Amino acid sequence: EEAHRGGLEKCGKVCDTRSEGWALLGLAETYRATGALDSARMDYQQAMDRFTRTKSGTEIAHATLGWCEAERAGGRLHLDQYGAVERIYRDKELRHCLLQCLTSKAAALRMSGRAGEAAECLSEAHQLALEAGLEHELSIISSMQADPAAAPSFPLNFP
Repeated sequence: EEAHRGGLEKCGKVCDTRSEGWALLGLAETYRATGALDSARMDYQQAMDRFTRTKSGTEIAHATLGWCEAERAGGRLHLDQYGAVERIYRDKELRHCLLQCLTSKAAALRMSGRAGEAAECLSEAHQLALEAGLEHELSIISSMQADPAAAPSFPLNFP
């Protein structure tokens, strides 16, 4: 947290809006991982604001996915937002980001009682992870496929 906060301060001093957004993403992800969901949501929203100013659709998608995951951890689902993020990643052919989105979306779909759609997302995410040789992601996806009730939270890592 301290490193991200320090980075955010430095970016603000030199008026680097895009880097501020990335520092806010780091803070938000740290807060989400520790269960500080209000802080996570606030920083994801601020990151979205920074990326909106820099007109970066990809980075807005990253912040939106993180916000959705923080909301999901609090029991609120935004399936439409997962879909919007998914479309951006598909359009830009960002396969690693897409597999993270599909895995997160599958967890949200399971929570909303839509197991069939969740299974489709996991199947595609599994194929993407296999093709890229992403062992950690394969492990998460495989455990979700083995346990139809699983809807874990996992760290987001945007390349």
